[in-house]
Amino acid sequence: MTARFHGVTIGQPLAPMVLEAGHAGPAAKAGRALFKFLRLGRPVSPLRLGDRFRKAMDQFDKVWEVVRIWTTVDGLLHVRLRCLDGQGETRIISAITLTDSNFFLPVPTQPSPD
Repeated sequence: MTARFHGVTIGQPLAPMVLEAGHAGPAAKAGRALFKFLRLGRPVSPLRLGDRFRKAMDQFDKVWEVVRIWTTVDGLLHVRLRCLDGQGETRIISAITLTDSNFFLPVPTQPSPD
């Protein structure tokens, strides 16, 4: 018994449907996205552990530090931020959002005295 889901028969090989010329169904779009991801590989992060940011338009002026960087299963780069106000608050943000100046602004690091 086969089932149909959005024009794709469950159990049917995906590759011939994806490669058909002129086929613009959901399977073809997903296949093209997957092939593009595999061809380009994983994104390289311009972010480093210890980088600090402030939320744009934040009235409390909290400083957030990058404590973890990883790529999720869908290929998107994410970071865990830790608030430096001593209360232990953390957030998970996509790297795209973190590097967008509409949402976050980098905090310059001060050189350590030698």
